[in-house]
Amino acid sequence: MAHKEFTLPSGAKFFVTMAPFEDACVLRDAVIKEVRGQGITIPQRALEKDIESWKEDTELMSIFLDKIMAVAASREVKDAIFRCFERCKYNEVKVSKDLFNDPKLEEQAREDYYPMCMRVMEVNLKPFFKKVSSLLGAPLRTATASQG
Repeated sequence: MAHKEFTLPSGAKFFVTMAPFEDACVLRDAVIKEVRGQGITIPQRALEKDIESWKEDTELMSIFLDKIMAVAASREVKDAIFRCFERCKYNEVKVSKDLFNDPKLEEQAREDYYPMCMRVMEVNLKPFFKKVSSLLGAPLRTATASQG
Protein backbone atom coordinates (compact mmCIF):
# COMPACT_ATOMS: atom_id res chain seq x y z
CA MET A 1 0.00 0.00 0.00
CA ALA A 2 1.36 3.43 -0.90
CA HIS A 3 2.17 5.94 1.78
CA LYS A 4 1.64 9.67 1.97
CA GLU A 5 4.48 11.92 3.01
CA PHE A 6 3.97 15.06 5.07
CA THR A 7 6.38 17.65 6.41
CA LEU A 8 5.54 18.43 10.01
CA PRO A 9 5.97 21.84 11.70
CA SER A 10 9.36 20.76 13.08
CA GLY A 11 10.56 19.89 9.57
CA ALA A 12 10.41 16.15 10.26
CA LYS A 13 9.08 13.90 7.53
CA PHE A 14 6.00 11.89 8.49
CA PHE A 15 5.07 8.88 6.38
CA VAL A 16 1.50 7.62 6.76
CA THR A 17 0.34 4.35 5.28
CA MET A 18 -3.40 3.76 5.39
CA ALA A 19 -4.27 1.44 8.26
CA PRO A 20 -6.03 -1.88 7.71
CA PHE A 21 -9.78 -1.44 7.22
CA GLU A 22 -10.62 -2.76 10.69
CA ASP A 23 -8.25 -0.31 12.40
CA ALA A 24 -9.59 2.58 10.31
CA CYS A 25 -13.13 1.60 11.29
CA VAL A 26 -12.16 1.57 14.97
CA LEU A 27 -10.74 5.08 14.55
CA ARG A 28 -13.83 6.25 12.62
CA ASP A 29 -16.20 4.88 15.25
CA ALA A 30 -14.19 6.37 18.13
CA VAL A 31 -14.13 9.79 16.46
CA ILE A 32 -17.87 9.67 15.69
CA LYS A 33 -18.65 8.66 19.28
CA GLU A 34 -16.51 11.49 20.66
CA VAL A 35 -17.89 14.07 18.21
CA ARG A 36 -21.42 13.17 19.28
CA GLY A 37 -20.41 13.24 22.95
CA GLN A 38 -18.86 16.70 22.54
CA GLY A 39 -22.03 17.97 20.84
CA ILE A 40 -20.05 19.10 17.80
CA THR A 41 -22.16 20.29 14.91
CA ILE A 42 -20.85 20.73 11.40
CA PRO A 43 -21.76 24.03 9.74
CA GLN A 44 -23.53 23.78 6.38
CA ARG A 45 -20.62 25.38 4.52
CA ALA A 46 -18.26 22.70 5.84
CA LEU A 47 -20.34 20.03 4.12
CA GLU A 48 -20.16 21.97 0.88
CA LYS A 49 -16.35 22.06 0.90
CA ASP A 50 -13.69 19.46 0.38
CA ILE A 51 -11.87 18.76 3.65
CA GLU A 52 -8.63 20.11 2.16
CA SER A 53 -10.19 23.54 1.60
CA TRP A 54 -11.23 23.90 5.25
CA LYS A 55 -7.78 25.20 6.13
CA GLU A 56 -8.38 28.19 3.84
CA ASP A 57 -11.45 29.14 5.90
CA THR A 58 -10.02 30.63 9.10
CA GLU A 59 -13.44 31.00 10.74
CA LEU A 60 -14.27 27.35 10.06
CA MET A 61 -10.86 26.24 11.36
CA SER A 62 -11.25 28.26 14.57
CA ILE A 63 -14.66 26.64 15.14
CA PHE A 64 -13.13 23.19 14.89
CA LEU A 65 -9.67 23.63 16.44
CA ASP A 66 -10.71 23.33 20.08
CA LYS A 67 -13.22 20.59 19.21
CA ILE A 68 -10.59 18.62 17.32
CA MET A 69 -8.25 18.81 20.31
CA ALA A 70 -11.02 17.52 22.60
CA VAL A 71 -11.71 14.62 20.25
CA ALA A 72 -8.00 13.76 19.93
CA ALA A 73 -7.68 13.80 23.75
CA SER A 74 -10.21 11.00 24.14
CA ARG A 75 -8.63 7.74 25.40
CA GLU A 76 -10.58 5.72 22.82
CA VAL A 77 -9.49 7.99 19.95
CA LYS A 78 -5.85 8.02 21.17
CA ASP A 79 -5.80 4.21 21.31
CA ALA A 80 -7.24 4.03 17.78
CA ILE A 81 -4.71 6.59 16.51
CA PHE A 82 -1.84 4.55 17.98
CA ARG A 83 -3.16 1.46 16.18
CA CYS A 84 -2.95 3.47 12.96
CA PHE A 85 0.50 4.84 13.93
CA GLU A 86 1.83 1.26 13.70
CA ARG A 87 2.11 1.74 9.91
CA CYS A 88 3.72 5.19 10.11
CA LYS A 89 7.29 6.50 10.24
CA TYR A 90 8.62 9.69 11.77
CA ASN A 91 11.62 10.45 9.61
CA GLU A 92 12.84 6.86 9.43
CA VAL A 93 11.70 5.79 12.92
CA LYS A 94 8.64 3.59 13.29
CA VAL A 95 5.98 5.43 15.30
CA SER A 96 5.08 3.98 18.69
CA LYS A 97 4.62 5.36 22.19
CA ASP A 98 8.38 4.88 22.66
CA LEU A 99 9.05 7.56 20.03
CA PHE A 100 7.68 10.20 22.38
CA ASN A 101 10.07 9.07 25.13
CA ASP A 102 13.19 8.76 22.96
CA PRO A 103 15.76 11.17 24.49
CA LYS A 104 17.00 12.14 21.01
CA LEU A 105 13.55 12.92 19.57
CA GLU A 106 11.33 13.37 22.61
CA GLU A 107 10.73 17.14 22.54
CA GLN A 108 10.54 17.41 18.75
CA ALA A 109 8.28 14.37 18.47
CA ARG A 110 5.97 15.68 21.19
CA GLU A 111 5.72 19.02 19.39
CA ASP A 112 4.65 17.12 16.29
CA TYR A 113 2.19 14.84 18.12
CA TYR A 114 -1.05 16.68 17.28
CA PRO A 115 -0.09 17.37 13.65
CA MET A 116 0.73 13.64 13.38
CA CYS A 117 -2.67 12.73 14.84
CA MET A 118 -4.40 15.04 12.38
CA ARG A 119 -2.54 13.53 9.40
CA VAL A 120 -3.33 9.98 10.52
CA MET A 121 -7.00 10.88 10.91
CA GLU A 122 -6.99 12.64 7.54
CA VAL A 123 -5.48 9.68 5.67
CA ASN A 124 -7.62 7.06 7.39
CA LEU A 125 -10.94 8.90 7.72
CA LYS A 126 -11.10 10.98 4.55
CA PRO A 127 -12.09 8.00 2.36
CA PHE A 128 -15.12 7.36 4.61
CA PHE A 129 -16.32 10.98 4.49
CA LYS A 130 -14.98 12.33 1.21
CA LYS A 131 -18.37 12.42 -0.45
CA VAL A 132 -20.42 13.41 2.61
CA SER A 133 -21.32 16.76 1.08
CA SER A 134 -22.70 15.14 -2.06
CA LEU A 135 -24.70 12.62 -0.02
CA LEU A 136 -25.94 15.01 2.66
CA GLY A 137 -25.64 18.41 1.02
CA ALA A 138 -28.96 18.42 -0.84
CA PRO A 139 -31.09 17.15 2.07
CA LEU A 140 -29.40 19.62 4.43
CA ARG A 141 -29.88 22.53 2.02
CA THR A 142 -33.56 21.60 1.73
CA ALA A 143 -33.96 21.35 5.52
CA THR A 144 -32.15 24.66 6.03
CA ALA A 145 -34.26 26.41 3.38
CA SER A 146 -37.51 25.13 4.94
CA GLN A 147 -36.41 26.40 8.39
CA GLY A 148 -35.51 29.88 7.11
